[in-house]
Amino acid sequence: MSVSSLIPNDPRDKKEWWFSYYTPKRIRHQNLQIHLIKDLPIQDVLEVGPAGGYVTSLLANIGYSVTTLDFIEKDFDLPDCEHIICNLINEFPKIEKNFDLIICCETLEHIERERAEQALRWFHEIGARYILVSVPYSGLMIYGEFMFSPHHAFGTLFAKWREALRRYVPEPHPHGHKWELGTRGLPVKNWELALKNAGWRIVERRISAPTRSAFHLCERLPTSR
Repeated sequence: MSVSSLIPNDPRDKKEWWFSYYTPKRIRHQNLQIHLIKDLPIQDVLEVGPAGGYVTSLLANIGYSVTTLDFIEKDFDLPDCEHIICNLINEFPKIEKNFDLIICCETLEHIERERAEQALRWFHEIGARYILVSVPYSGLMIYGEFMFSPHHAFGTLFAKWREALRRYVPEPHPHGHKWELGTRGLPVKNWELALKNAGWRIVERRISAPTRSAFHLCERLPTSR
């Protein structure tokens, strides 16, 4: 049985949700996903956790064939793509279609860490050659950006370090974050070891800002016999 949409149905409320979710810094984060895969020899993409369909639309307009997967019904009308309803907390379904790439960004932190590592192995079983995975990063970071012109100026500077000294406290909301990388006991190297143990070779690592995430573009390692 499918779960109803999390995005409001009323057009005015839907517009308000869209702009509150897809903030300028989040759009930069989403665009990064596209540029990290631009040189891959791929066509068929499975996007796990598409939210409002921003990345889905970009992929479709570039010319990729996209299938989405989420625990709820598809929350957007366009593009019109195949959608799989599945809650990864409870099941890892058998996927019949062959995919060249699986994108799973800002999704796995919503399930327990052990289950997230099982999902990495499930991605390998699906048979895709590549995966692009990102999860929130709360480790040490200093970030700054500045622009000045005679007509407009802006600047931002922040340092993040306190979270790196603390153990992550899961968010109380059922759909909240269960863990974040860079916090005490959850170093990036452990996540990269989990990727390797799941059968993936890391091609590129990227820490993004101002939306703080750890991206890993990986290529499938052949299954040992």
